[in-house]
Amino acid sequence: MGGLTVAQQFCLKWNQHHGSLVSVFEELRCREAFVDVTLVCGEGASLKAHKLVLSACSPFFETLFAQNPCPHPVVIMSQTREADLRTLLEFMYRGEVNVAQDQLPALLRTAELLQVRGLAEVAGAEDAPAQPVQEEALQQQQQQPPPARARRKQRTPPPRPSEEPSSPAERPESPAAPRARPAARPPAPASRRTFDHSYSDDKTNWVPGPPPPPPDGGADEPVCSVCARVFSTKGNLKRHMLMHRPYRHKHQCTLCFKTFSWPGDLRTHMRVAHDQGRQRRLPPFLFT
Repeated sequence: MGGLTVAQQFCLKWNQHHGSLVSVFEELRCREAFVDVTLVCGEGASLKAHKLVLSACSPFFETLFAQNPCPHPVVIMSQTREADLRTLLEFMYRGEVNVAQDQLPALLRTAELLQVRGLAEVAGAEDAPAQPVQEEALQQQQQQPPPARARRKQRTPPPRPSEEPSSPAERPESPAAPRARPAARPPAPASRRTFDHSYSDDKTNWVPGPPPPPPDGGADEPVCSVCARVFSTKGNLKRHMLMHRPYRHKHQCTLCFKTFSWPGDLRTHMRVAHDQGRQRRLPPFLFT
């Protein structure tokens, strides 16, 4: 037992390991060395890449390559522009990229369609599933007028002073009552204007903020734990929570790349905006 010694171990760490891997992968792609997948965009241009890098940066490519084990597949992306595809490849290989402001919306839509990590989350936050939310907000505005109704109940007694002229002797007894009651009328339209203003800001500003103060008796109303939105029923809250899923299924128009949360909204959009009717279109991606 005395002859046994514990071998001392040393931790060898390469501080530039991650940066070196990124630079090597980018250099291999530029030289087209060891590339094993070809991406063909809508303009006909083809870009070569590595399946390992694409799978690490996108669950879409990971599932595609896993279900189609091919030595060198060719992915035809008919609805993707060459500029967007080159920018996304640079982002996946380097982790950053410079994009002009006017090209950012189309790039984010393509990144969300391809489920590119680091960009799909940004596109989901800035995407246009505002139509279902607007409908819920309108329902909330129609189903949630408790503050206005509460003040209307307070306003119902004031019309009684019209009956007071029948008894003139009662006027000198309470001279302050007629003055205090008419003053209660203006707060109702003011509160209504405040609600409309907050609703208009809510449609255009999606920055999460503190929850609004609940109305009388509204302490039990469901509240979204992500964006602090208040709903009248738990059913509306469950439907709203579907839009906070990180990789929720989206339905995208293959012509203008606009996304919808529900297939019925996509069919209506195709019929109204593009006059497609029930015509079948080719899928945006073909795997050969």
